[in-house]
Amino acid sequence: LMSGKLETAGLIDQWEKNPVHVSQVKVEGDLGDIQTAKIEIHTVKPVTFDPINLDLHGVSLQQFLVVLRRPHPSPALGELGTFNGVATIEESNHIRIRGDYSGLEFIFSNRGSRETQTISLLSGEAEFRNNRWRVKIDRIRPLEGVFDGVIQMQADQNWRDLEIETKLEEMSLSPNVQALMTGGGSLGAFSGKMKAELVGGELKSLEGLLKSDRILVEGMHIERPKFAFSTQKTNYYLDVNAQEMEIDPTSTPGNFLSKVLVLPANSARFLFKNTSVRFQTRHLKDLQWTSFQSLIPQGVIRSQGGWSEDGDLFGQISVRVQKKE
Repeated sequence: LMSGKLETAGLIDQWEKNPVHVSQVKVEGDLGDIQTAKIEIHTVKPVTFDPINLDLHGVSLQQFLVVLRRPHPSPALGELGTFNGVATIEESNHIRIRGDYSGLEFIFSNRGSRETQTISLLSGEAEFRNNRWRVKIDRIRPLEGVFDGVIQMQADQNWRDLEIETKLEEMSLSPNVQALMTGGGSLGAFSGKMKAELVGGELKSLEGLLKSDRILVEGMHIERPKFAFSTQKTNYYLDVNAQEMEIDPTSTPGNFLSKVLVLPANSARFLFKNTSVRFQTRHLKDLQWTSFQSLIPQGVIRSQGGWSEDGDLFGQISVRVQKKE
């Protein structure tokens, strides 16, 4: 439903140059509620007008995509939520938007189970100018979990070429999502900086550093881990360092370690200290680890290996036993 009042005056045979005054414009429907007090059009052809201020209430992103005949953006997203705020159309190729976005759902899945992380509030501003988007998100409030940080993005008009930078003071997912992704454990709170670039919808580079106080995953207790991301041409690297790591011998990783290590006497867990490893993937199709090294009670353990594109596991493990004095 659309309503408003339109007025114009001038010669009929010169209608393209006649000024048009539109007032009390209101659009209501599945898309949401969009209002503006006035629209002042100087000429119709070419289109010239004064800046237009729009009040947006309950605007549905899903319905907006329907209007644009665009598909749902990703299977990793559930409900797309609604937007409340203001938009200013400066020119046909210059739009500024500021407001609050709520109800966005991220879907996490693992081993056939699913959990949803809902964002109850996301505040920020966006500008579209010269066929480029610039977005700054300065406030995010998850329904469960914590997010204290800033996200900045630049993209082309179709969001196929994208640069995104994130600075995190603290971020944690909902407890249910953490338990799902860690086999009943937890990921703790992360801090750090990340930067990613996509070209043509494909990941081109990923750089940054994330830190956590403690991670519990699949029977592994990891203390103060650091994750450094880097890219060289088509290779993506993840360097992981941890001060201390304990592994339950009854867990899946523990069962594997039991085949190559002997649990020390009077120890209930495998203990690793000053652990470091580099993971490498090419086009996200295979995975290798190199330079794994860690101190264990018996001495030093080293390893390298990986998974091929066909899913075949390969590698080697060596242990240098420290002689007792």
